[in-house]
Amino acid sequence: MWTQRRSIAVSAASHENCPSTCGVPRALFSTLFALVALGCKVALLLGAPPPNRATADLLRDSYGTSEGLPQSTVRSLTRTTDGYVLAATQARMSRFDGVRFRNFQMRNSPGLPQDNIHVVAAGRDGSLWVGTYTQGVVRYRHDIFEPIHGLSNMAINAIVEDREGAIWIGTAHGLNVWRGGAISSLSVADGLAGNTILALAEDFQGRLWVATDGGLSLLDHGKPRPFAASAALAGHAVVCLTVAHDNSIWLSSGRLLFHIQDEKVVKQYGPENLPTQNPITSLVEDTRGALWIGTWGDGLLRLRDRSFAHYGTAEGLPNGTIHCLLAEKDGSFWVGTNAGGMSRLRPREIFQIGSPEGLSDSDADAVLEAQDGSVWIATQGRGLNRYRDGHIRTYMSSDGLATNVVLAIAEGHHGTIWAGTTEGGLTG
Repeated sequence: MWTQRRSIAVSAASHENCPSTCGVPRALFSTLFALVALGCKVALLLGAPPPNRATADLLRDSYGTSEGLPQSTVRSLTRTTDGYVLAATQARMSRFDGVRFRNFQMRNSPGLPQDNIHVVAAGRDGSLWVGTYTQGVVRYRHDIFEPIHGLSNMAINAIVEDREGAIWIGTAHGLNVWRGGAISSLSVADGLAGNTILALAEDFQGRLWVATDGGLSLLDHGKPRPFAASAALAGHAVVCLTVAHDNSIWLSSGRLLFHIQDEKVVKQYGPENLPTQNPITSLVEDTRGALWIGTWGDGLLRLRDRSFAHYGTAEGLPNGTIHCLLAEKDGSFWVGTNAGGMSRLRPREIFQIGSPEGLSDSDADAVLEAQDGSVWIATQGRGLNRYRDGHIRTYMSSDGLATNVVLAIAEGHHGTIWAGTTEGGLTG
């Protein structure tokens, strides 16, 4: 319980693990809780969070040059096998341990050919694959940067390791694959939709999806093959894509968002049904199944249950132009911005209910969790509130409450809610 804070804090933990309130009978606990709340103005509510919480209800940690990031434009992010977050910036590669940044640049990292890093990827063997803006790819292992020779082009846009350990490298002209030290390449002549590779993703079946300037390609066992959705995307520059938990594919061609399932387009969002006119730059799905959409200038969009929500600079994002997104297993995700550093967004495990969420008054004097799972919140002058499934209903004297000043709440054996009021006695 916190004191001197005029809002209600709600824990995401369930009360079911402590049915008798840890040894105190529920009815007695409710009475004691109400009495304590009279002096505290704040209570800890036990129950599930609303099913579609606002994007503003996220905790944010931001990191820029003042925290040690070498440069504030972050083009690519990855998580290494030993737990670091690796960031590609226009001035260096940076490794973050949660507290400090270690920055790699040409003057302190022999073998690194350029300080302008465009993409970073982590290999399962612990090595790092570093794609530069115009000077190719280097492999970092055993504290040494080793150049990768034989690339079809030295401007690097994407790198991914497949389940067999092959490293796929998307360049400004052609797709390269590194296997055991040998490089081979694919182009339009081999069946790719375009020669400029913009993004790569491997699905759960081991197939490689290739976003190009001429459409989307699917590689099965390393070879391009036709699929149902390819015709609908032909001629579109596919700028980003991600694999969802159900093995479906989300991708964007700028101002269009496509959902592909079983190799078919099952949903398409255009400017008329997207809540932004800004181009889409990046996509990722979080562990709760929400699709996060990075835009060029309009921050983030969240798509969940066919509903969009917005998270931008007004909500605290340091910059509205998004270059990359990285999802974590704990439900959080990282955002790399243009000139705004990088931020980690994570769901709030304890969330607040106050006036912005619909509570009649943030000065709450008593709280009761009822047997049906609803939460009753008493206020001093603004009546009695019932919170359930993310919705609030307020009861006032016009609804039969004796007065609008409620000081205590209790529940009877048959589910009746009793409200103790000032100068109005007990109302049930």
